[in-house]
Amino acid sequence: MNKYITAALVCSFSLCSFASEADKPAEAIKAPSSIQFLQPSTDAEAAPALSAEMLMEDCIGRFPPEELQLSGRLTKRRRYGIEMAEFDFVANVCWGTAEPYATYRFYSLKGELVDNVTIKRNAEGKISLSRDMKTPAGAQIPPPKINETILGSDVTWIDATMDFLWWKNPELVGKGDVKGRDCDIIKLTPPEPTQSCAYGKVWLDKAQRVLMQATQNDESGKETRRMWVRAVQKLEVAEDDERWVIKDLEVETTGSGHRTRLHFDDVKIVR
Repeated sequence: MNKYITAALVCSFSLCSFASEADKPAEAIKAPSSIQFLQPSTDAEAAPALSAEMLMEDCIGRFPPEELQLSGRLTKRRRYGIEMAEFDFVANVCWGTAEPYATYRFYSLKGELVDNVTIKRNAEGKISLSRDMKTPAGAQIPPPKINETILGSDVTWIDATMDFLWWKNPELVGKGDVKGRDCDIIKLTPPEPTQSCAYGKVWLDKAQRVLMQATQNDESGKETRRMWVRAVQKLEVAEDDERWVIKDLEVETTGSGHRTRLHFDDVKIVR
């Protein structure tokens, strides 16, 4: 698959609205109860059954191909909303090169660069990470591992790259409901042994084929991490071209007592 899904976690949602909610303490946060799509969920009942491979390809195909620039804030919170850490970020995403890539730059709230990582995916689907950061003594800091957390948050580079969407041999394991939407549940196995992740699951909306939530599970089947979309925003492309991208994404490490939100203040096409 010679496409790249950006670490900026951008989705080409075909939505007309998303119920927003006020900022609440982390323990009380709940995703909106429903999402209104342009097509009703029942439309999927008349659609022909697709294999897990076809469902995943369809999901990947809904990501916007344009070069994008995204900026926002990563916030790690304890229960009841106590903030533990905050970082601003800027991501430049490019799909139009021989080796598509995304670069992420994280900053302290004082504007100091604290991490600078580039993720590439080659034509065979293999992903590589590099880091352009040095120690005060001038030594090169090694690149992160794919399942390493970003700046001690709940978000890993698997989340940031959505690498799990390219894992091979997907298996359709059931159906479920997320925020009032009928979903297909697909099991995905990492190509290499990954700490705390024997396999993952994704919930894809049956009508729109977009990602609603995802989990990582250990060998016993216990859920170790969960990721879900809280809100979306419209991407300004043209008057007759409605596209929606993630505005708020939540990630929680099971049993940790904290979770991390990625909030996107600005998403724009680089022209």
